[in-house]
Amino acid sequence: MRIIKVASPIFGNEEISSLKKTLRSSWVAPGPKTLLLEKKIEKKFKIKNAIAVNSCTSGIAATLIALGAKKGDEILTPSNTFISSINTFYNLGLKIKLCDVDKKTWSVTNEIFEKNLSKKTKFFVPVHFAGSPLEIDKIIKTAKKNNIKVIDDAATAFGSKIKKKYVGSFNYSVTVFSLHANKIINSADGGIITTNDNALAKKIRILINNGMSKSSWDRKMNNNFKALNATIAGYKYNYNDILASIAVCQFQKIDKIIKFRKKLYNRYVSNFRNLIYKNLIQIQYVSKENFSSLYCFQIFINKNDNRIRNKLAYFLEKKKITTTVYYTPAHKHNFYKKKLRSNNLKNTNELFLKSLALPFHNTLKNKDVDKVCKIIISFLNQNAQ
Repeated sequence: MRIIKVASPIFGNEEISSLKKTLRSSWVAPGPKTLLLEKKIEKKFKIKNAIAVNSCTSGIAATLIALGAKKGDEILTPSNTFISSINTFYNLGLKIKLCDVDKKTWSVTNEIFEKNLSKKTKFFVPVHFAGSPLEIDKIIKTAKKNNIKVIDDAATAFGSKIKKKYVGSFNYSVTVFSLHANKIINSADGGIITTNDNALAKKIRILINNGMSKSSWDRKMNNNFKALNATIAGYKYNYNDILASIAVCQFQKIDKIIKFRKKLYNRYVSNFRNLIYKNLIQIQYVSKENFSSLYCFQIFINKNDNRIRNKLAYFLEKKKITTTVYYTPAHKHNFYKKKLRSNNLKNTNELFLKSLALPFHNTLKNKDVDKVCKIIISFLNQNAQ
């Protein structure tokens, strides 16, 4: 029996051909392909600076350091996020303060931000959950008023829009995207930082290049024989042309990829119409003003039984259908259970217990969606309380 995967990348002949050309060129370090990717993103998103890094996590770390984060600074973020971000904050010695999310959007709202910030809050890292844009325009206004720096975690929101304006193109906040293997477009791994602040972009570029102002490609192009010289204690966070040769092709197809995902999304919603109407399940609310890049399709099972999600996941697994949960909250991980305060996280806890992400990717067929839905509908009707 064929396994219906929860996520799967999609590569075509374009990516294979581009990768071969890069390998044959003998230049695989950060160079022309990386620069091409950055320029394409800058043009499409109408942003001054797009900076490619080796992961979204590295991008968030580099941005924090460039913005002057120091040990003991308070950083506010939702617990409902991928653990790599939390690890970054912890390893930088920041004081992590967790906040809850909205039960409808599954993301932080400006109201939640205002409620949880303090006079000690220096940084805020909101998360565009599942690619659905959060109200970053309102959050920016609140952040400016309180002198809080915003790093916009858009790991899953590549191609999303807020009122026809691309996530990642707003002033004041710095946005970081992911190119990890399970993302909307990917290059196996990688990340993109976008900002309209030229001075900050210059500092980030030096930071990710081991503290050196000139990259190996710059030195090659200028035939520049000089001893290497680091001006700051930087990091090895750079991207490379092998990954970029894949990402350039992926980025050129982003609109087509998202359009296909929209069809899958609509098919899921259509199949689940009765369950949604009966309030047996809920799906993420997306404002009509905004456009989601649709990273995943996750359902919230609206039952009192806290074991129902796991029962369904194991039942689907037996049917060769893989699922997952986005995400295990930070305060639920063993390492952080006693290190992070976890009060006032009611919605986060409930979402974690009762949510399940279903198969959702660009190699999925309509019959796969129909099969998944049929099994889930039967299961939930049989387990109705």
